[in-house]
Amino acid sequence: MSTPIPSKLIFLSDLPTHKARDKVRFLACVETYDPVLGLLHCTHAYPRASTPVIAHIQVNLVLESLTHALLQTGAWLNVIGYVAERPPGRNPYGGVRATRLPGARSVFVQAVVVWEAGEVAVAQYERALEGRKACAI
Repeated sequence: MSTPIPSKLIFLSDLPTHKARDKVRFLACVETYDPVLGLLHCTHAYPRASTPVIAHIQVNLVLESLTHALLQTGAWLNVIGYVAERPPGRNPYGGVRATRLPGARSVFVQAVVVWEAGEVAVAQYERALEGRKACAI
């Protein structure tokens, strides 16, 4: 019997350090949603001094579980998915300006689970995850 591989809890800004097919879990804030391509364009500006990262999250596999509220700008989401390679020859933005973050690095993620983060205390989450990362070293 095979079991699914566990996801690794990371900051969205850590996505560029992961290889394609790595399974990750992260907190993300919705910037925009492209219904034609089924892409959520999400950010989490942490750490503040780093180069911004935008996660282009393919949600076609989980559309039935998404509510209108989860697709709205400013919604905080928990995402579990696989880091994906950039789709060849496709514009990930679908003609829509996906981010207000000039110079942002793009990473693609195939979502397998997305759920509302609710009234998350973002600063507390950031401290807790930093503490967790420090213990893992």
